Amino acid sequence: MIINNSLEEIEFKDFSDDVKADFWEKSYCNNSYSFLAYQKMCENIGTVVNNFNASGLASEKIKCLLENKLIQVNANNLNVFRANYKEYVVDYICTDIDRYISIIKPNTFNMNEALGILDNPVISYEEKIALLERAPQVKIPLIGKQYDEELTLYILKNHFDSTELGKLFEKYAVFSPDVRDEIYAHVKTSINVLVACSSLPEILLERLFEDKDFSQEDKITVFDSILSKIDKDTAAKLLILSGETNIAKVFQENKRLSSIPNDNYHKELLEVLRYHNYIEGYEDIGNGFKIKKISKPKKEDFNYKAFDEILAYK
Repeated sequence: MIINNSLEEIEFKDFSDDVKADFWEKSYCNNSYSFLAYQKMCENIGTVVNNFNASGLASEKIKCLLENKLIQVNANNLNVFRANYKEYVVDYICTDIDRYISIIKPNTFNMNEALGILDNPVISYEEKIALLERAPQVKIPLIGKQYDEELTLYILKNHFDSTELGKLFEKYAVFSPDVRDEIYAHVKTSINVLVACSSLPEILLERLFEDKDFSQEDKITVFDSILSKIDKDTAAKLLILSGETNIAKVFQENKRLSSIPNDNYHKELLEVLRYHNYIEGYEDIGNGFKIKKISKPKKEDFNYKAFDEILAYK
C-alpha cells in the first residue's frame, strides 16, 4: 500500500471508480498518511462513510473528514463520536443538522450537544428552534449566553428555566425591549425572588413602581428590600412614580410634608421609613399621620467639654 507523503504525488483522476472506492474504504481510517496526503485523498476520492467505526483516528484526520462532510450523520456514527471523539461531537452534528434533528427523540435529547448547537453562529435560528421542539420539556439556560433576540424569546416562552429568574431580573437592563417584556411578565408573580436579588437595575424598578397593576403592598415589600441599597434620589423617584409624591419629600432637601393619609398601607410604608432611619416616627392625628423627622443636633448642643477631654486623653 502507498503510504505517507508519496500519496501526495498520486493523480487520483487516473484511478477507475472501483479502484477509488476500494482505496478510500481501506484508507480513510488509516493514521499512516501525512496530513497533506490525507487531505488530498479526502478532497479527491472521499465519499460519505455510512458506517464509521474508526476509534483511534488522529484529530487532524477527524477534522479533515468533518470539513469535507464525509461521515454521515446517523445514530450509529453519532454513538461512535460520543464514545471516541467527544470534543468533535458538535462539529460532527453540525455537518448535517437536519439529519441530527430527525434522529433525536425526547428520551435521547443530549443537553450538552444542544447547548453546543445553540452556541454555533452558523446554525440558523429556524434550525435551532426545530431542535428545541424535539424536546419541549428541557430547560435552557440564558445567563452567560448571547443568543439572538428571536432565540432568547423562544427560550423564555417555551424552555424557561425558573432557577435563573433572579439573575434575569438582575440582568434586565442588558436585554432588548421585547425580551424585557417577557422577563417582566414574571415579576409580579415572583416577589420572593425579586426581593432576594442582590441588586436590581433602576430601569426595572422604575417600571415596577409605575405599574398601576402592581399592588401597593408588594411595592412596599420591594421598597423595603432595596432601600438600604439605593440613594435618596432614587428612593424619591420610585415613590413619585408610585403616586407617593408627598412621602417622597422625606428624601428631598427642604421639602415640607403635608399630612399622610391614615390607612394601613401608608402606616406600613411609614414603618419601613422608620425602620431604615429615614424618619424618627409618626403620629396619628386622627384624619392622618404626621411624620416626625429625625432631628439634627444643633450647633449649641455640641458637647465641647467632652470633646476637649477626648483630645486631652489622646
